[in-house]
Amino acid sequence: MLLGANPIFRLILQVNALAVLYSKLLGVELNSQTDVLVTVGAYLSLYY
Repeated sequence: MLLGANPIFRLILQVNALAVLYSKLLGVELNSQTDVLVTVGAYLSLYY
């Protein structure tokens, strides 16, 4: 199986990258499994 061929694996990589990026920008430690939520839009994230 090619690296990144699975959409779920790509999502996990994206969430991990966002956690690293915002950890550096905000100066706090972010856990990619509990502190990062990726949604299709801002309106959807209001309900989570």
